Amino acid sequence: MPYSSIHSRDSDLYTVSDLLQWQPPPVFRIIHKGIFNVGNRMMIFGDEGSWKSMLTIHTAHCLANGSDWFGFKTTQCNVLKIQVELPMYSDRERMIKYELGHERILSAKVLRTCKNDEDKVSALKWIKEQSHPSNLINKTSSFYHIDESFAYENMKKCIDICLTELPNRPLVVILDPLYMLVGGDQNDGAEMKKLLNNIDLAISYYVSKNFYISFIIIHHKKKPSLDSTGSVVDNGSNDQSGSRFFQNWVDTAIRLDLSASNSRRIGFKFTKHRNAEDDLPDLELKWHRETLHPQVTQRFVRKDAKEEDEVDIRGDDGYMLLEG
Repeated sequence: MPYSSIHSRDSDLYTVSDLLQWQPPPVFRIIHKGIFNVGNRMMIFGDEGSWKSMLTIHTAHCLANGSDWFGFKTTQCNVLKIQVELPMYSDRERMIKYELGHERILSAKVLRTCKNDEDKVSALKWIKEQSHPSNLINKTSSFYHIDESFAYENMKKCIDICLTELPNRPLVVILDPLYMLVGGDQNDGAEMKKLLNNIDLAISYYVSKNFYISFIIIHHKKKPSLDSTGSVVDNGSNDQSGSRFFQNWVDTAIRLDLSASNSRRIGFKFTKHRNAEDDLPDLELKWHRETLHPQVTQRFVRKDAKEEDEVDIRGDDGYMLLEG
């Protein structure tokens, strides 16, 4: 059935019949369960020392490989990671250590199942590809304000290269960290909107060209607020530093909380999930310094969304293996 005359005159206008005929992209789930879709914006924020940069590297590898991310299925994507906080040699050292750790973990899981030398050769090739994904592209810069035209146009150039040189898959752009990406005051809503508008313009521009990109932005927490007893107040996404425009703008927000007793144990909480299909668990992660990989040690899942305070703690069974 042809589209209506209204849609023919303006391709952004759809009657109900037009909307039913319209076909979404063949791949629109990136992290399944509605956590992160094509065209979405996700924020990961936390304190200094909450392993944000390592979570960035881990997430980039999971998405580039299409492997599970903390128990959630993912769709394989191309990934462009733009990092503007650490010098390149520091980022390189972390990447090398993570990927060597990935080889060790996969080798322990996979090689013991090989029945002959041919299986072992194939497994070693696969392990190498998974540990060093060729569709994960890295960029390091010491000055990169996307709210200004030079960096914005450079980002689009990098996206263009990825879209033309890599396989035909959705592209996820990871920006790390927010405070280094904006030239204005991040507490000023008008200044922040320049950055957010530029990211939205990029998403809209590439959708018009039938390319699908999404953004993950790494951010910091603000100083915690305390109640009358001196206890820390959980403000959800409001705990991110800077203007509330950013919190309202993202589709998904994840907060990382430091443990008072162990610097390697981190709380992982979905503080915003606009498109989630189910209730999402809170996690406790343990980071392993020798491999720079996370381990899920606990999952807290609500039994009934109506019973806000009733929480079911699922133990370690099934979550003891480091993620691949």
